[in-house]
Amino acid sequence: MKGKSNILYIVLLLTFGALWLQSLNEAVAQSSASAAGAGEYVVIIQEGVPGASSGVQDTTLDRNSSVTKDLETLLQVGAGRSLATLIQFDLSVIPPGATLLSATLSLHRSGGGNTQISVEAFCVLADAVIPEATWNWARNGVPWTASGCEAPGFDRCEVADSRQSFQASRSDTPIQWDVTVMTERWLADPASNRGLTLRQVGVDSVRVYFDSSDANVTTRRPRLTIRYTGAEPVYTPTPTPTNTSTATPTRSATPTVTHTPTRTPTQTSTPTYVPTQTLTATVRPSATALPNDTVVLLEFTSSIDGATNKAKLRLPAGYLSGQPVPLVIGLTHWGGYMESVIPNYPTANHAFYSPEVTSRGWLLLAPDRGNYHVATTAFQHRLMEMLDHVIARYAVDTSRIYIMGISGGGYRSAVMGAKYPDRFAAVVDIKGPTDMKQWYLEDCSDARSHIIPMTSDIGHYSQYPYNYQRFSVLLNHRDGLVRNLIHVPVAVLHNTGDDSWCFPSGYNIVEQRHSDWLHDALIHWGSDQPPLNLRFPGNHNADPKPEQVVELFAWLEAQSLQLDHRRLVVKTDESKAYYWLFVQQQPRRDALRDDPWTAVDVSYDPETHYIRATVTDTLGITLRFNLEQMGLTPAASYVVEDRDVRTGSLTVRSASPNGSWLSVSTINGGERELEIYPETSTRHVVVLRQAEDTYLDQWTPDKKDPQATWLRLRKDNVYVPLLKFAFNGEVPLGARVLSANLRLIVLRVPADGPDSLGTDAFMVNRPWVGAEASYNQARAGVQWAVAGCKGVPADRSGEPLSRDEIRGVGSQLNYDVTSAVQAWVNNPSSNQGVVILCDGYLSSQYYELVASEHLNAEWRPQLVVAYEYSPPTPTPTNTGVPTTTLTPTPTASPTPTGTAVTPSPTAEVTVTPGLSAHLVYLPMAVK
Repeated sequence: MKGKSNILYIVLLLTFGALWLQSLNEAVAQSSASAAGAGEYVVIIQEGVPGASSGVQDTTLDRNSSVTKDLETLLQVGAGRSLATLIQFDLSVIPPGATLLSATLSLHRSGGGNTQISVEAFCVLADAVIPEATWNWARNGVPWTASGCEAPGFDRCEVADSRQSFQASRSDTPIQWDVTVMTERWLADPASNRGLTLRQVGVDSVRVYFDSSDANVTTRRPRLTIRYTGAEPVYTPTPTPTNTSTATPTRSATPTVTHTPTRTPTQTSTPTYVPTQTLTATVRPSATALPNDTVVLLEFTSSIDGATNKAKLRLPAGYLSGQPVPLVIGLTHWGGYMESVIPNYPTANHAFYSPEVTSRGWLLLAPDRGNYHVATTAFQHRLMEMLDHVIARYAVDTSRIYIMGISGGGYRSAVMGAKYPDRFAAVVDIKGPTDMKQWYLEDCSDARSHIIPMTSDIGHYSQYPYNYQRFSVLLNHRDGLVRNLIHVPVAVLHNTGDDSWCFPSGYNIVEQRHSDWLHDALIHWGSDQPPLNLRFPGNHNADPKPEQVVELFAWLEAQSLQLDHRRLVVKTDESKAYYWLFVQQQPRRDALRDDPWTAVDVSYDPETHYIRATVTDTLGITLRFNLEQMGLTPAASYVVEDRDVRTGSLTVRSASPNGSWLSVSTINGGERELEIYPETSTRHVVVLRQAEDTYLDQWTPDKKDPQATWLRLRKDNVYVPLLKFAFNGEVPLGARVLSANLRLIVLRVPADGPDSLGTDAFMVNRPWVGAEASYNQARAGVQWAVAGCKGVPADRSGEPLSRDEIRGVGSQLNYDVTSAVQAWVNNPSSNQGVVILCDGYLSSQYYELVASEHLNAEWRPQLVVAYEYSPPTPTPTNTGVPTTTLTPTPTASPTPTGTAVTPSPTAEVTVTPGLSAHLVYLPMAVK
């Protein structure tokens, strides 16, 4: 027993001794870091783990659930992109001014099967609240721009910070994502820390489960590991001595990335190269000027297509990481590689502009075209992904990013400039084809060097004609993406000689007319400045003359990105942002064969706050306006007038901004005109829902059916709907009606009826009563002038107020009744509503519209009125002036010596005639 006690005593002694030594070592290390003024620290943020900083919130966004999931023990990602994860970390433990070295997110898999899944990490842009977030809502009362945090540039960043592919099955080995870039952004601007979202790549049905911040095993909860240099954290972790060699990037005279390099030797001659590397974290260039031109190979896995995205970036001698400089993107020729712009050796052939860019101290980026010849959507997104990658890591003057290329590179430059006009300060197209279909037809070379790559990328033009439109800058020589370039300076260069050296038949690789078409189209669409138009002698292999190169770069030097434009002319084949406008398309049923185009011509007036747009699309679209960027008020609700140009139908509604964004959706496709303006103290929108309605039945001429839940409509005036709305003071007498629309919902259509049926709304002139009206009589004892309300003008007007078409069950009929409502406001007794008539058709069946007795109140007829009204101010009329006569005696006396101030018996206020009628409506105006 005594021996056991001694052993226990020794164990305790050794344990306490070890703890004391550990405490001493930590104190010494901390003291050393403090003395140095700035140490290197590792901070772990993980909920409920001893020694780690707390402050982790997470949840799952589930397409099939409307409830929050922030307290569940598992996070989910996948299932065909119907599940996504949100995670937010509290970074207040990191002191201001810290220099971030790395940030790594670690999650433990809890299950999901043996299937492979790829998951990307995006930073969240929307102001989400984790405990309130669901698939549809970022926080209570504030929806995502696209459900599930899906809208790039609005809900989340457009480009993922990193991607991981792994088996979905449970494992004790965590999956890690490099989130250095987004963490650095959060530290620089703490208000931007809205967390991150994990999203599945692709739409496979596989899902993966991760342990959440509420998991039972605390060490498996989400963890963010941050390495930084600077002051101590708010709490006291164990610092890492600064003189310890680490694998983190170090600052040196030349930019290096301390990731695993391939065996590419460093070039010793100018330009010099750093070893080839795969970038997975922030590249930190030198804090001192570079002594030589330096080329960096950028390489990472693309989030667009999963392939490698790589490029060469040349940093000029004298480059400083803290001083932004212009960036030129040089795109390779049709079948070229990035080495044609930035060669491997100084003596190798290269683009003529390459040395000129570097001599000016600018950055030169040469992206690899990957497997793409045509500037497809994937090519476009990969290029912007690479551009954003460079901007996040190097000192780029984002107001002076230029894109240029020769031949196929010039073609791609023009397309990129047109798709992203708010990113590029200028576009230079050198000998590039501008119309893919035309270029296809011109390829008569034996090698078919254009046709084969084109058909490989986008198919044959006879099968996929829209592909040849979408991925050209010109359509039919004048239209197309070129519209988007009106605010972008463009230089168009072309050789004047032929290519008979290669093709004796007189065939030219790119005909000069391609450049002529682009030049003329820019003039046609009203480019802000005429394009720089240069021609030079020689064949397709020729370069501009030296003096033309000088002229080109002098012109380029003068260009900078301009974003303050009050008018935009846009043509787009996808949903995306243009300056202060975001165009959200509806998905096409057949993405390859359906018309992809949306055309928008939109302008605004900062003085009146009016927005006017003409929109053309085969489907309805949504336009989102950044009111703050436009200088318009985001506080007011806006009136939206949406007119179908072909039919003249009109919808009027009210829309409220979400933050600084105002979203407006068109009802249907076609060409539509929008007029949008703010509601004010004198400008209002009212929705009248209490309609009196019935329908006239020619086959049962004395039938009265005011309680029916439908309004029947049939050809030849067999069934005729009537309806009217009582204003009841909701639109004041004397108001000026800005717009008014009558909305009806289609309840039934014949199975054998036409795809669309034209209808017209006529103003009714004869007084009628819904409970008494029939085909024969307007009200009890009063016949229609012609049965069925056909008498013109005794029963109704001869010309329709408006026209619209029935397009199917659930579709809307929207009639412009502005003039009629104004007449009814001016003379309330004339308000007898409208009668609806339809065109002829072959079917013997009838249509039905929703009536005011329908059970669904939201479907019932509505009259929406936008009006202006300033209530008149009563003006008093004095018929007598009271006078006061004072005695000249200044001596004070208990008894007043002045004449009493007595109003004249006729001094009374009278209201001017007619004023009382306006005062009846004054409370409604205040409302």
